[in-house]
Amino acid sequence: MAYDIEIIAVNQTVPVYADFLTELSLFNEVDDKNTMRYWGIWPFFSNTHGILYSLAAKYKDDIYFSFLICDGDFEAEVPERLFPSWLSQDKKRI
Repeated sequence: MAYDIEIIAVNQTVPVYADFLTELSLFNEVDDKNTMRYWGIWPFFSNTHGILYSLAAKYKDDIYFSFLICDGDFEAEVPERLFPSWLSQDKKRI
């Protein structure tokens, strides 16, 4: 299954950048031309002023996918490297 994890920061004019170390990547529509709004799919995003962000994990080389973040294998352990450094240890337990 393929999907996107998109976040819109309403009325934001300047993009923010993740200041923690993780393998997750936060792309924004200002700096990354592959992050874009699709009028037919997301009319709410297209009509809202602000900056659109896309959250993804690196698959290989320069390929990123969102589905690596929300894996459907609920029995598998989530790799420690995918957790942001600010997340407490008790929240990392599955």
